[in-house]
Amino acid sequence: MNDPNYMYALMHGEVPQKKTPGEVEMKVKSGTSQFDNDLEKKIDSYVDELELEEDPTHKSLVNAKAKRESIRLEIKEAIKLPELSKNINTAMEIIFNEGKKYLSPESAEILTRDFSNAAEILDQLTIEGANVNLQELTKISDESMKSLVEIAIAKFSEANYVGSLSLFSLLTILNPSYSEYWFRFGLAAQKCEQLELASRAYAAALELDPNLLGAKVFGAECFLSRNLKEEARTEILAAKKMVEENATDPMWLELIANIEASLK
Repeated sequence: MNDPNYMYALMHGEVPQKKTPGEVEMKVKSGTSQFDNDLEKKIDSYVDELELEEDPTHKSLVNAKAKRESIRLEIKEAIKLPELSKNINTAMEIIFNEGKKYLSPESAEILTRDFSNAAEILDQLTIEGANVNLQELTKISDESMKSLVEIAIAKFSEANYVGSLSLFSLLTILNPSYSEYWFRFGLAAQKCEQLELASRAYAAALELDPNLLGAKVFGAECFLSRNLKEEARTEILAAKKMVEENATDPMWLELIANIEASLK
């Protein structure tokens, strides 16, 4: 399942909202956007087509119709990540209020201009838009993407992990095909103690780059922190195999040894 468009829909499932008068911001609509409506229809269609066998003995209290409704609700709940709404809004505040602090005047101007122009396009996005690169769709330049990365890394270095998380969240939405965005998204989420979100981000990074050692190691660390020891053990075994096959920094060997010791 090495499909960034699938990961986009799975991880995000939401779209920004139109800028309000006098300010530029991206806010996530809740259940009212065309994207949400299209997504609901696609889920309903998928669930309705499921072939669920009725219990011929009628001993089960749950019939096929009830099963479908349960599956429908589970899927809709699974794709809604409300924390991403907050992350996007925080990212936009950083771009427009703090960009000049980290960038040259020219780069800051390009960044704010790109996102000002993108607001209207994003508001019109439907689920079909998830099948394209949103960076291209919104005409956000490569320079602005590099500026976002620069600010996000600076925020991480300042221990402003919430700010870093919000910016890498936005980067993964704009270009979900770049494993480094997902990896750094995972690092920031882990620092924010959003461990389930971090696990998802590391998994997405590994879908794109199965040889990303850091995602394996820190993914194992996340699983261990969540008391999912079998999952952590699986990731560490895979990380050890990577180390055996390739020369690596001693730092990774130490981290792997520490996680292994905690699993005993």
